[in-house]
Amino acid sequence: MRIAIDVTGSIYKGTGVATYYTSLIPKLLEIGGDHEFILFGYSLRRFGDLTLAQRKFLFPPRLAELVWNKLHVFPIEKLIGKCDILHAWDYIQPPTEKAKLVTTIHDLTPLKFPKHQHPRTLSAYKSGLHWVEKQAAAVIADSYSTKEDIVNLLKIPEKKVHVVYLAAPQEFHAFRGQHENTQDVSVDQVKRKYGIEGEYILSVGTQEPRKNLNRTIKAYEALKMDKSLAIVGQFGWGKKIRPVKGVKILGFVPTEDLPALYAGASCFVYPSLYEGFGLPVLEAMAVGCPVVTSDRGSLREIAGEAAVEVNPESIEAIAFGIRVALERGEELREKGIAQAQKYTWEATARKTLEVYEKIGRRKVERKIRKNGNEKS
Repeated sequence: MRIAIDVTGSIYKGTGVATYYTSLIPKLLEIGGDHEFILFGYSLRRFGDLTLAQRKFLFPPRLAELVWNKLHVFPIEKLIGKCDILHAWDYIQPPTEKAKLVTTIHDLTPLKFPKHQHPRTLSAYKSGLHWVEKQAAAVIADSYSTKEDIVNLLKIPEKKVHVVYLAAPQEFHAFRGQHENTQDVSVDQVKRKYGIEGEYILSVGTQEPRKNLNRTIKAYEALKMDKSLAIVGQFGWGKKIRPVKGVKILGFVPTEDLPALYAGASCFVYPSLYEGFGLPVLEAMAVGCPVVTSDRGSLREIAGEAAVEVNPESIEAIAFGIRVALERGEELREKGIAQAQKYTWEATARKTLEVYEKIGRRKVERKIRKNGNEKS
């Protein structure tokens, strides 16, 4: 089969969507040798960041939203040639002439938290999902929790939605595999780079309301510890975090620095209100950092019994969870490493290929039936 994949989302560095493409695509190319892959992307300001794309187009995603989501014209084949499968991402849904549409929906944040979205972004997203509902042959969800949201909110038949888990990028597992002295040197270097002194608690995620950072900070203040709280992540939307004593706001941190930052932390705190998967939880576990996370949705599903689960709407619960994680550090470290090893990008790629091939078989079977009916 000729499989076209829109990898435009890979340009948004520091996000789970970018990690999805940069981790998945190499594995697909490695194990999907029976198929031809067409990797394409489009951008204007970030054209140079389309490093994954084989075919690059110089136009902004906003234009794609208008042409493909709103007007729903100009089939993808006119841009990249014939293909059997088009794998789109949840924000942009190009029409096709004959290709079957597969869309990955990472989460339904814009629908569940509409007041935190720019009206233009929300409108474009809803327009795209309209075409997913009408035309997608299959939808890939990052978790069973997200699948449930897709079925309930979008009314897409359950049989069309396939759960394909993600995984921590390989560099996190590789860091843990290094000699202990090498790890210590890396941790010391990254702490100096970001001005972190002594022991610290870590939080990683885009600064936006659902990440629950304000409650995390209040829980940290309530504990009155001699450790600092380091917050990693670029600003997304909502009110900016106001720094308080002991809290260091690091902003965007490149992926190569994250394993050492996780490894050096006393624990990782991630009481998000909603996630489609929760990659930072597995990233922390992969390097052996004890985890505190939410007791709901995909986070409970992904963390299993390897994290301290808390009510994310309770400052007291989050504070208590941090205290428990610090006390049970070694136990949680071992459980977390084992949990993270259950998820691999090779498994993600194989299950994604299974979705493509299932759709491809249906297409061939329909063609055979059609030809048979015409002959009869």
